[in-house]
Amino acid sequence: MSEVKFYSAELRSIDAWREPEGGWTWNASYCLEDGLYFGEDALTTRKILAALREWKFLSEASKGRLRVEHDWPILEIQMRGTYEPVLALMFEEE
Repeated sequence: MSEVKFYSAELRSIDAWREPEGGWTWNASYCLEDGLYFGEDALTTRKILAALREWKFLSEASKGRLRVEHDWPILEIQMRGTYEPVLALMFEEE
């Protein structure tokens, strides 16, 4: 049986402003939870968003409205239409 690797992450709420030329810049971020664990098989967009809904960091109404931008070790949860960052998972580097 193979060993499953787990990754620890801090979940942060993002306050960002929109740049005049487009895009977003983080103004501030606030820790919501430290020590969330994801198995390496759970690092897909669908599974990450499902876990955040299960843990009540996202509502059921968020289904279909969010996207995940992968830039390891930070995964940014964004609004689908505007790309506004709302949450970030900051994974510990090995």
